[in-house]
Amino acid sequence: MPKQSQNLPTYDLDTIKNLIRSKARTITIYAEQNIIEECLSKEMAYEIVLDLKPGQFRKTMKAEKMPGSGLFQDVYRYDSDEYDLYVKVQIFDDRGIQKARLIDMKAWGKA
Repeated sequence: MPKQSQNLPTYDLDTIKNLIRSKARTITIYAEQNIIEECLSKEMAYEIVLDLKPGQFRKTMKAEKMPGSGLFQDVYRYDSDEYDLYVKVQIFDDRGIQKARLIDMKAWGKA
């Protein structure tokens, strides 16, 4: 069962990164639209997730689009020389296979 404190990530960041590296990953349509607006490709977006640091964690929250699912979402602020991004990720079970999901990626502060 994932941890459930707003001050700590629900999901282990290294596990998310390992799932992305092994291609056990998905991206939401919403995230795809936003990364296009940020002039990023899917692969660039995944590289940004791979570059996240534990200190960039901001909060964890219940899954907004799937109430009652028991899923949570971890929010990170990716801040580099090139980007200042809101990144939302989670781990979920897809028919018995654990996968990482990139839920959202957009400019930090963008509604």
